[in-house]
Amino acid sequence: MTGHTDTFTPAECRAVDTIVCLHDALREAAGTRRHFRAGSQGEMQDYIATLARCMDTVEADPRLLTELGRRQLVKLNLCGPVGGLDEAALLEFYREPDNLRGAGLAVLRECGVTLRSWQDGCDDLIASRRTPPN
Repeated sequence: MTGHTDTFTPAECRAVDTIVCLHDALREAAGTRRHFRAGSQGEMQDYIATLARCMDTVEADPRLLTELGRRQLVKLNLCGPVGGLDEAALLEFYREPDNLRGAGLAVLRECGVTLRSWQDGCDDLIASRRTPPN
């Protein structure tokens, strides 16, 4: 990230980059029956915790949320303005900071659903280890 992101700390840049990579991977894997795997349940929980911290960092800072929206907006299935617009008006709509922050929140929601399902899978695995076989 360069230019307008020069004011971001390295940790902030990593947080945005991490969420962008996760979102891209989830989008790419959609409908392919691809699974994300970790070496162990503990490793997966560490991965989930790291991603959750990145999501918290981005969500807490409007600048980071706007940047996430700017980078991922074209990858979302969101509605645009109603009716036909010329290119300049459309670009203006998509450059509006409120719209970019909204796109950033949509990305975080999509990633959050996946993280919760991964955490549920880890919790189920832990519970199954505690339950004695019939």
